Amino acid sequence: MTTVLRRAEPRPVNGDQQGARIAAVSSLKRPALPTKRRWGRLAAGVAAGLIGAWISASLYVSAGNRTEVLVMANPLHRFDTIKRTDLHTIRISSDSEAASVKATRLDEFIGRVAGSDLVAGSLLVEGQLLPSGQKLLAADEALVGVLLGPGDGQLSLRRGSPIVVVIRPIAGDTAAPIEVKGWVFDASAEAITSRERPVELAIPRRQAALVSSAAADKRVTVVALAE
Repeated sequence: MTTVLRRAEPRPVNGDQQGARIAAVSSLKRPALPTKRRWGRLAAGVAAGLIGAWISASLYVSAGNRTEVLVMANPLHRFDTIKRTDLHTIRISSDSEAASVKATRLDEFIGRVAGSDLVAGSLLVEGQLLPSGQKLLAADEALVGVLLGPGDGQLSLRRGSPIVVVIRPIAGDTAAPIEVKGWVFDASAEAITSRERPVELAIPRRQAALVSSAAADKRVTVVALAE
Protein backbone atom coordinates (compact mmCIF):
# COMPACT_ATOMS: atom_id res chain seq x y z
CA MET A 1 0.00 0.00 0.00
CA THR A 2 1.46 3.36 -1.10
CA THR A 3 0.93 6.47 0.89
CA VAL A 4 0.94 9.88 -0.98
CA LEU A 5 1.89 12.85 1.10
CA ARG A 6 0.41 16.21 -0.02
CA ARG A 7 1.84 19.49 1.10
CA ALA A 8 -0.73 21.69 2.49
CA GLU A 9 -1.10 25.06 0.74
CA PRO A 10 -0.51 27.94 3.10
CA ARG A 11 -3.69 29.59 3.96
CA PRO A 12 -4.00 33.33 3.94
CA VAL A 13 -3.27 34.85 7.20
CA ASN A 14 -6.39 35.78 9.10
CA GLY A 15 -8.43 34.49 6.11
CA ASP A 16 -7.48 37.50 3.95
CA GLN A 17 -8.23 35.96 0.52
CA GLN A 18 -8.75 39.33 -1.19
CA GLY A 19 -5.27 40.46 -0.23
CA ALA A 20 -3.80 37.31 -1.72
CA ARG A 21 -5.51 37.98 -5.04
CA ILE A 22 -4.22 41.54 -5.15
CA ALA A 23 -0.70 40.35 -4.44
CA ALA A 24 -0.89 37.78 -7.22
CA VAL A 25 -2.10 40.33 -9.76
CA SER A 26 0.53 42.84 -8.74
CA SER A 27 3.24 40.26 -9.33
CA LEU A 28 2.42 40.05 -13.06
CA LYS A 29 4.98 41.79 -15.25
CA ARG A 30 3.67 44.79 -17.16
CA PRO A 31 4.12 44.60 -20.98
CA ALA A 32 7.11 46.50 -22.22
CA LEU A 33 6.60 49.54 -24.43
CA PRO A 34 7.71 49.21 -28.09
CA THR A 35 11.41 49.75 -28.55
CA LYS A 36 12.80 52.49 -30.77
CA ARG A 37 13.53 49.92 -33.51
CA ARG A 38 9.91 48.77 -33.56
CA TRP A 39 8.71 52.37 -33.73
CA GLY A 40 11.08 52.95 -36.69
CA ARG A 41 9.71 49.96 -38.58
CA LEU A 42 6.16 51.11 -37.97
CA ALA A 43 6.92 54.61 -39.26
CA ALA A 44 8.64 53.20 -42.36
CA GLY A 45 5.64 50.99 -43.10
CA VAL A 46 3.24 53.93 -42.86
CA ALA A 47 5.47 56.03 -45.13
CA ALA A 48 5.69 53.24 -47.72
CA GLY A 49 1.92 52.90 -47.70
CA LEU A 50 1.46 56.65 -48.26
CA ILE A 51 3.99 56.65 -51.12
CA GLY A 52 2.29 53.67 -52.77
CA ALA A 53 -1.09 55.39 -52.52
CA TRP A 54 0.37 58.57 -54.04
CA ILE A 55 1.92 56.64 -56.97
CA SER A 56 -1.35 54.80 -57.62
CA ALA A 57 -3.27 58.07 -57.61
CA SER A 58 -0.74 59.68 -59.98
CA LEU A 59 -0.99 56.77 -62.43
CA TYR A 60 -4.77 56.94 -62.34
CA VAL A 61 -4.77 60.65 -63.09
CA SER A 62 -2.15 60.19 -65.83
CA ALA A 63 -4.17 57.40 -67.46
CA GLY A 64 -7.18 59.68 -67.64
CA ASN A 65 -5.19 62.62 -69.03
CA ARG A 66 -5.01 61.25 -72.58
CA THR A 67 -6.38 62.30 -75.94
CA GLU A 68 -7.32 60.47 -79.15
CA VAL A 69 -5.30 61.25 -82.28
CA LEU A 70 -5.27 60.07 -85.90
CA VAL A 71 -2.83 57.37 -87.04
CA MET A 72 -2.17 55.90 -90.49
CA ALA A 73 -3.78 52.45 -90.78
CA ASN A 74 -2.30 51.86 -94.27
CA PRO A 75 0.82 53.12 -96.05
CA LEU A 76 0.24 55.82 -98.65
CA HIS A 77 2.45 57.15 -101.41
CA ARG A 78 2.92 60.76 -102.30
CA PHE A 79 -0.17 62.19 -104.04
CA ASP A 80 -2.40 59.35 -102.85
CA THR A 81 -5.81 60.42 -101.56
CA ILE A 82 -6.68 59.56 -97.96
CA LYS A 83 -9.74 57.35 -97.47
CA ARG A 84 -11.62 56.59 -94.27
CA THR A 85 -10.08 53.12 -94.11
CA ASP A 86 -6.59 54.66 -94.18
CA LEU A 87 -7.04 56.17 -90.72
CA HIS A 88 -7.68 54.92 -87.21
CA THR A 89 -7.28 56.43 -83.73
CA ILE A 90 -5.10 55.80 -80.70
CA ARG A 91 -4.84 57.45 -77.27
CA ILE A 92 -1.66 59.28 -76.30
CA SER A 93 -0.69 61.41 -73.33
CA SER A 94 -2.01 64.94 -73.53
CA ASP A 95 1.43 66.13 -72.42
CA SER A 96 3.13 64.57 -75.45
CA GLU A 97 5.05 67.04 -77.61
CA ALA A 98 4.72 64.87 -80.74
CA ALA A 99 2.92 66.58 -83.62
CA SER A 100 -0.50 65.02 -84.12
CA VAL A 101 -4.08 65.61 -85.25
CA LYS A 102 -7.00 65.13 -82.86
CA ALA A 103 -9.44 62.35 -83.75
CA THR A 104 -12.33 64.83 -83.68
CA ARG A 105 -10.98 66.27 -86.97
CA LEU A 106 -11.24 62.94 -88.82
CA ASP A 107 -13.74 64.15 -91.42
CA GLU A 108 -11.47 67.06 -92.37
CA PHE A 109 -8.74 64.73 -93.59
CA ILE A 110 -10.75 62.29 -95.67
CA GLY A 111 -10.08 63.21 -99.29
CA ARG A 112 -6.86 65.10 -98.52
CA VAL A 113 -3.81 64.31 -100.62
CA ALA A 114 -0.49 63.08 -99.21
CA GLY A 115 2.39 65.43 -99.91
CA SER A 116 4.93 62.72 -99.00
CA ASP A 117 5.01 58.98 -98.38
CA LEU A 118 3.11 58.05 -95.21
CA VAL A 119 4.03 54.97 -93.17
CA ALA A 120 1.42 52.70 -91.59
CA GLY A 121 1.34 53.17 -87.83
CA SER A 122 2.73 56.71 -87.92
CA LEU A 123 0.92 59.70 -86.43
CA LEU A 124 -0.86 61.79 -89.04
CA VAL A 125 0.70 65.25 -89.29
CA GLU A 126 -0.97 68.02 -91.24
CA GLY A 127 2.36 69.19 -92.65
CA GLN A 128 2.68 65.87 -94.52
CA LEU A 129 -0.38 66.67 -96.64
CA LEU A 130 -0.99 69.06 -99.50
CA PRO A 131 -2.90 72.17 -98.46
CA SER A 132 -6.63 71.60 -98.36
CA GLY A 133 -8.26 72.41 -101.70
CA GLN A 134 -4.97 72.58 -103.59
CA LYS A 135 -5.24 71.23 -107.14
CA LEU A 136 -3.00 68.34 -108.03
CA LEU A 137 -2.35 69.69 -111.50
CA ALA A 138 -0.87 73.08 -112.12
CA ALA A 139 -2.65 75.43 -114.51
CA ASP A 140 -0.09 74.71 -117.24
CA GLU A 141 -0.25 70.91 -116.90
CA ALA A 142 -2.42 68.24 -118.55
CA LEU A 143 -3.08 64.52 -118.05
CA VAL A 144 -2.25 62.05 -120.80
CA GLY A 145 -3.09 58.34 -120.63
CA VAL A 146 -0.40 55.98 -121.87
CA LEU A 147 -0.37 52.19 -122.33
CA LEU A 148 3.13 51.01 -121.48
CA GLY A 149 4.33 47.74 -122.97
CA PRO A 150 6.77 45.36 -121.21
CA GLY A 151 9.79 47.43 -122.27
CA ASP A 152 8.25 50.89 -122.21
CA GLY A 153 8.46 51.66 -118.50
CA GLN A 154 9.64 50.43 -115.11
CA LEU A 155 7.35 48.45 -112.86
CA SER A 156 8.41 50.71 -110.00
CA LEU A 157 6.47 53.65 -111.39
CA ARG A 158 4.13 55.05 -108.78
CA ARG A 159 2.11 58.14 -108.20
CA GLY A 160 4.21 61.24 -107.78
CA SER A 161 7.36 59.78 -109.37
CA PRO A 162 9.20 62.28 -111.59
CA ILE A 163 9.63 60.94 -115.12
CA VAL A 164 10.82 61.76 -118.61
CA VAL A 165 8.64 60.75 -121.56
CA VAL A 166 10.90 59.74 -124.45
CA ILE A 167 9.14 60.05 -127.81
CA ARG A 168 10.76 57.96 -130.52
CA PRO A 169 10.63 59.22 -134.13
CA ILE A 170 8.38 57.63 -136.74
CA ALA A 171 9.93 54.65 -138.52
CA GLY A 172 12.28 55.87 -141.26
CA ASP A 173 12.61 59.32 -139.69
CA THR A 174 16.15 60.20 -138.64
CA ALA A 175 15.08 62.90 -136.17
CA ALA A 176 16.36 62.65 -132.62
CA PRO A 177 14.01 61.45 -129.87
CA ILE A 178 12.09 64.12 -127.99
CA GLU A 179 12.09 64.26 -124.19
CA VAL A 180 9.19 65.64 -122.17
CA LYS A 181 9.48 66.00 -118.39
CA GLY A 182 6.51 65.28 -116.14
CA TRP A 183 5.38 63.10 -113.26
CA VAL A 184 3.17 60.08 -112.71
CA PHE A 185 -0.34 61.11 -111.75
CA ASP A 186 -1.64 57.53 -111.39
CA ALA A 187 -0.12 54.09 -111.93
CA SER A 188 -2.42 52.00 -109.75
CA ALA A 189 -4.25 50.14 -112.52
CA GLU A 190 -3.29 46.51 -113.18
CA ALA A 191 -1.85 45.32 -116.48
CA ILE A 192 -4.48 44.35 -119.06
CA THR A 193 -4.53 41.14 -121.11
CA SER A 194 -1.97 42.42 -123.60
CA ARG A 195 0.42 42.98 -120.69
CA GLU A 196 0.20 46.69 -121.30
CA ARG A 197 0.03 48.81 -118.20
CA PRO A 198 -2.15 51.94 -118.17
CA VAL A 199 -0.48 54.99 -116.66
CA GLU A 200 -1.63 58.60 -116.38
CA LEU A 201 1.10 61.16 -116.85
CA ALA A 202 1.04 64.82 -115.85
CA ILE A 203 2.99 66.78 -118.47
CA PRO A 204 3.18 70.37 -119.75
CA ARG A 205 -0.06 71.29 -121.49
CA ARG A 206 1.72 72.56 -124.62
CA GLN A 207 3.17 69.08 -125.24
CA ALA A 208 0.06 67.05 -124.44
CA ALA A 209 -0.92 66.53 -128.10
CA LEU A 210 2.59 65.43 -129.02
CA VAL A 211 2.76 62.83 -126.22
CA SER A 212 -0.79 61.61 -126.84
CA SER A 213 -0.27 60.99 -130.54
CA ALA A 214 3.07 59.28 -129.94
CA ALA A 215 1.50 57.05 -127.28
CA ALA A 216 -1.19 56.00 -129.75
CA ASP A 217 1.58 54.93 -132.17
CA LYS A 218 3.41 52.99 -129.43
CA ARG A 219 6.40 55.34 -129.69
CA VAL A 220 6.60 56.31 -126.04
CA THR A 221 8.98 55.17 -123.32
CA VAL A 222 8.65 56.42 -119.76
CA VAL A 223 11.89 56.75 -117.77
CA ALA A 224 11.74 57.19 -114.01
CA LEU A 225 14.04 59.81 -112.46
CA ALA A 226 15.62 59.80 -109.03
CA GLU A 227 13.38 61.50 -106.44
